[in-house]
Amino acid sequence: MNEPVDERANRAADADADGGGTGRTDGADGAGTAEGAGGGNGATEASPARRAELTELTERTARTGRPDRTDRPDRTDRRDRRDRADRVEESGPENGSDPSERLPGPAGLPVLITGGGGRLGSALAVHLARAGHHVTVVDLRFPDFLADPSLAVRRVVADVLATRGHEEVRRAMDGCRVVVHLAGLHGLHLRQGARVAELWRSNVEGTRQVAAEAAASGSVGRMVLASTTAVYGPATPPGEPAAILDERRTPAPDNPYASSKLASESVVAAAAAGTSMTAVSLRLGRFYREDEHDYQLRKLSTGLDLQDAVDAVVAACATHELPGGVYCVASDLPLDRDSRLALGTDSHAVLERHLPGFVARAALRGWKVPARVGRSVDSGRFQSATGYRPRRSLARLAREWERTRLPTSDSDSDSDSDSDATSERYPT
Repeated sequence: MNEPVDERANRAADADADGGGTGRTDGADGAGTAEGAGGGNGATEASPARRAELTELTERTARTGRPDRTDRPDRTDRRDRRDRADRVEESGPENGSDPSERLPGPAGLPVLITGGGGRLGSALAVHLARAGHHVTVVDLRFPDFLADPSLAVRRVVADVLATRGHEEVRRAMDGCRVVVHLAGLHGLHLRQGARVAELWRSNVEGTRQVAAEAAASGSVGRMVLASTTAVYGPATPPGEPAAILDERRTPAPDNPYASSKLASESVVAAAAAGTSMTAVSLRLGRFYREDEHDYQLRKLSTGLDLQDAVDAVVAACATHELPGGVYCVASDLPLDRDSRLALGTDSHAVLERHLPGFVARAALRGWKVPARVGRSVDSGRFQSATGYRPRRSLARLAREWERTRLPTSDSDSDSDSDSDATSERYPT
């Protein structure tokens, strides 16, 4: 019997929480924050009313960090402060040299980012522009800070699916050496009323259009696609070892969003075949930020810090002779295989071995560390290939906790208050 559409949408949204897909609503923020242009219904373009509805969803999600219609000023203010800090965050010595300084070619490398108005796309644009590279962003809407003249980011308003948008993207891509494709829709759009056909057209057909233009351009040497760890399907049930999400694991998507991203990977690989362009698909973990507690502790499983996501995409662009294919990316701890499996039965014991005292310190701050997690992303292959290192894993949080005093009142220990204090210490 066919599964009800609304249930599939809910599961797609849940999986998207671990995904790195990006789209109209930014998101390998997985749970959906606006990332790029896309949409439509089936083989025809979306109606103006439908486009307006999806664009409003994008803007609301980018503004509040949530796709629902209830704005929450208290959380929004905190999220805005974190996002502003994200944009000014500079690479530090923890991760070695800035990978954007190693981008192939001379300084001023031309890079095009589709979905450049979203959280990941805009943060990436700022990072690259500050490193001296020529950045073009394509999207339907852009945050105001990208208009800063000192950044010199070129903004192109275009829908990658619209007929006119094809020409605009082609012109914007002229002379670019690297294309980063972030545009698309997410599982939460299904929950908010988007149709599966819209999601598929945006994520698969939109990717096909961009990949075809990149392969035919004659100048693009590498295309980087934002995919998602949601392609691996659900976590293991309680009592079983955690599933290790790495490149050796066979994808098993269980919702339309994950299926569309897996198909997009094939589309990019096919476009690059027989050309001088290398196709790299990054299966990104979740970087949606609803609250600090969830944002940080999810790094034990599939979480990806926004700053680490930027570093990973830059590394994918910068690494010379990077083989094409898929790579898993998260803000994961450097655990061996046995420890990752053991996360499914006793995550506290694993943490005690690798980060002594972490669980106890979390409890004193009102943070409940889950006793087990059903999956663990292993970014080891990508780290070996590129030199990428997660700078904002739980190890960083553990060091911060060791250096800071405990909360002094009950109000300081709830997740909202702790989120505020924590975001000031390491704005991710």
